[in-house]
Amino acid sequence: MRHAVIALVLAACSLVPLVACSDNDDNGRSSAEIKRAEASYTPSTRAGDGEVLALVMAVDQHEIDAANTALNKRLTPAVADFARMLREEHSANKAKGMKASSASGASPMTTGRVKMQQEKGAQELASLKPLEGAQFEQQFLAAMVKGHTEALSLIDNDLMAASHSSAVREHLRKTRAAVAKHLDMAKQLQSGMLMMTR
Repeated sequence: MRHAVIALVLAACSLVPLVACSDNDDNGRSSAEIKRAEASYTPSTRAGDGEVLALVMAVDQHEIDAANTALNKRLTPAVADFARMLREEHSANKAKGMKASSASGASPMTTGRVKMQQEKGAQELASLKPLEGAQFEQQFLAAMVKGHTEALSLIDNDLMAASHSSAVREHLRKTRAAVAKHLDMAKQLQSGMLMMTR
């Protein structure tokens, strides 16, 4: 019954008329629609370790894509170093996720919730791509602070409880430590940039 309700919610979202293109994802859903659909997911609707792994990989891929976008821009050396570090460490974490998948016997499962995570990332990336210079750096760092804060909340409030495998939980613990480090670095860079603009 719960799965039927989720299917109806997702179907309803896909039928909502399009709003301004800049506020829509590739499937025509606005940020508000994605948030409403995300809110319909509860611990009892999670798909277990397969979904947990896929969600972490979706977060990793978004950070890799954001870093690649940043590295195609003209950046200050500190932000460029940060972007390179994000790309390297999130790429490595994706590979570790596949090792956790093999150890746990759970294959990454692309559920509706995973697709929404991917859509949200694509939407955020689309808003960054047109920007240049200091404006890009400011918005990139703001997005990294927001994204890593949300990733910590996702791990702490959802994924640890949804995981049943010791290998997957260990992967989550290590991912959390890396995400927390990235968040601290993004905040420090953001603070330094704000000081420079005063």
